[in-house]
Amino acid sequence: MNLVSRKKLWLFISGIVITLSVLIFFAGWRITGTPLNFGIDFTGGSIIEISLTGDISESQVREKVQGLDLGSVIVQSIPGETAQERHFLIRTPVLSPDKLVELEQEIKDSFVGVTVLRSEMVGPTIGALLRRQAVTALILALVLIMFYIAWRFDIPYAIVTILALIHDVAVTIGAFALFRFEINSSFVAVILTLVGYSVMDSVVVLDRVRENRKLHSGAAFSKIVNMSILQSFRRSINTSVTTLLAVLAIFIFGPVVLRPFSFGLGVGLITGSYSSLFIISMLLVVWQEWREKRPRKAYARKVNEPSKTKSTKRKT
Repeated sequence: MNLVSRKKLWLFISGIVITLSVLIFFAGWRITGTPLNFGIDFTGGSIIEISLTGDISESQVREKVQGLDLGSVIVQSIPGETAQERHFLIRTPVLSPDKLVELEQEIKDSFVGVTVLRSEMVGPTIGALLRRQAVTALILALVLIMFYIAWRFDIPYAIVTILALIHDVAVTIGAFALFRFEINSSFVAVILTLVGYSVMDSVVVLDRVRENRKLHSGAAFSKIVNMSILQSFRRSINTSVTTLLAVLAIFIFGPVVLRPFSFGLGVGLITGSYSSLFIISMLLVVWQEWREKRPRKAYARKVNEPSKTKSTKRKT
């Protein structure tokens, strides 16, 4: 099976997916006024921690709070000090003092044994700081990965790896923009996990290419890359599928608050496997073909230049 012979097809598919992701990103920006559904962690909001006694579920608290029409609301269950006591963390958009009092009173009227442990605000300044820290963490991770790949393999290998990682991140952001999943602190964890997983998968393929170049030094580079893909294909697919099944179980059977996280991991697993097999390898072949053609053109110019000068001298 010659996968490299269809390199234009694989790169064309990636180009289409990235284009769709960018279009969805800007379409959401135009329709809703914001490209992504930023959560309270990034926009600021109110945080209320309550303590309840009795068998009260997270969904019951969420249903009661969402009935007040406060906008995007996150309810998280956290362990209490005793087995009978349950704590819930309620995150809402920025509320006025009257709305905050109304929310606390509604919770006290709906459930028995309610104690408000804390009630505080997360300002937009803190949200902007978290956004900057998230972007800084992503850029720092990409830079360190580029230096590592360049040190272990070669500079062109590092460049194609970074391009593949940018592809994976762009597709994941496009998926979040399409389904309007909330962008919060767990999204940063998704992106960094995706980057680490994709690099791990890519290193396996690149290592195969390096070993096969030593074992088959006389073979064409495209054949070496194709051989490396086929040798890594089963391992990459098996790893991705088994991990994807676990992520799918979390998405279906896990709590609602974990759905954006599991969704992002699922998209990242698919795009990371595709990029390591069909983007990095194909870009390496394209780079090698360009490199092989470049010296020939330079040599042809050098050969033709003396003949031109001789002909001009004879004419003079």
